[in-house]
Amino acid sequence: MIRLIIFLLLAGLMELANASIQPRIVGGKIAVKGSWPSAVALQIVPGGNRSQARLCGGNLISPTWVLTAAHCLVDEQGVQDAFPADVTVFAGQHNLDNLTQENQLTVRGVLVHPNFDYQRINADIALLELSEPTDYPVMSFEGSPGVGESVTAVGWGLTDVDPKTGEPIGGISPELREVNVPIVSNEQCNTAYFGGITNLMLCAGLEEGGKDSCSGDSGGPLMINHEGRWEQAGIVSFGDGCAMPGKYGVYTRVAAFTPWIRNAINGGDSSDLEITDVKPGGSSSGDSSDTESSDGSDSESSLEGGSGDGDGSSPEVDSGDGEGGVAET
Repeated sequence: MIRLIIFLLLAGLMELANASIQPRIVGGKIAVKGSWPSAVALQIVPGGNRSQARLCGGNLISPTWVLTAAHCLVDEQGVQDAFPADVTVFAGQHNLDNLTQENQLTVRGVLVHPNFDYQRINADIALLELSEPTDYPVMSFEGSPGVGESVTAVGWGLTDVDPKTGEPIGGISPELREVNVPIVSNEQCNTAYFGGITNLMLCAGLEEGGKDSCSGDSGGPLMINHEGRWEQAGIVSFGDGCAMPGKYGVYTRVAAFTPWIRNAINGGDSSDLEITDVKPGGSSSGDSSDTESSDGSDSESSLEGGSGDGDGSSPEVDSGDGEGGVAET
């Protein structure tokens, strides 16, 4: 299930308008205010049609670029329906009930990966180019966690699920939430999803369930603390229900798209770039072959944050100077 929330933003208040496709944080906690300064909320209103307005997450990876999920920007047939005028970025937000114009950023470009496959939810990655550089902190996108390592997802999505079905119930969280989950091998995840997991995906969660991202969290970052520095490793993508036993959250494996991201944010033509073959477990083979290993499945998302189970400190993020794997624009 792709994890989107259809919503309205009116006078700074967010109302759930349609929850047929939803991602959220389940089993986590409210993040400490300011602990994830690179995380952003996206208001997507295709063609100005507010009945189709969506809530997604994203992450600042440079002063002018936001990394998010491709499925946030397409319709139910997988056709792109969201363009620059349709997308508003809210940065530096903790509580979506208190939105201000000072936190609102406009978009000048929307770049959906050319290999995105909506049916399989494969290559579920997109970039948003901001109209002007922002001073908000940015995060490296070079995270490559191994199996068993703890990662964190964050988002404003739904927080409750039906324990029998894993389907979202209740409303979204106005406050940013986080959840910590371990990385699961693609082999184990493939067993849970009947062969639908490719090398362009990353799985995380607990065998017994109880913790996951869910509706409304789509597009948000999955992050790892590497030697005291937080790095983005995944993008909330899809899952079978939320926080269900034996079903894991599936994320876009960001490391597989590093050349594409770098080329795009440095002004190159990314349409013909091949995908890096990142083997499950975190290492790259160094070639640029097609990494699809099997048929894909529906998409889901998961997020957990920086004030979580680690040292309790705010995550170290890049200042936007281009160091630590974040290219300058």
